[in-house]
Amino acid sequence: MTQLDLPFRRYRGQHRGEADAAMLRGLMADGQTRTRRQIAAELGWSERDVRDCAEAIGGEISRAPGVDGYRLTAGVPVEEWQESYGRAWRAYIRNLARQYAAQMRVLYRGRTQEK
Repeated sequence: MTQLDLPFRRYRGQHRGEADAAMLRGLMADGQTRTRRQIAAELGWSERDVRDCAEAIGGEISRAPGVDGYRLTAGVPVEEWQESYGRAWRAYIRNLARQYAAQMRVLYRGRTQEK
């Protein structure tokens, strides 16, 4: 077996190719919501590979913290997206801002600003 005969291996954080993006888009084209685990099983990928691919193709795949599943963004009605994904992202961002502010207060408590 030569090196060219070896199966393609995905590495964590590696940029995903257009062929993988097309596979994910094709699977999601039916408009159904799928979990990362379901997508991984159907495509034979790891769950990390699914997340990496969804991130690499930008906003084409809707996903959000606290929302169960991934969906092809173009197939989600605007009102539904706002109620589920939009609400989840806004809550996540507010939480991050609160955590940031709290850490900054602790970090600078009792310190003087150096100029």
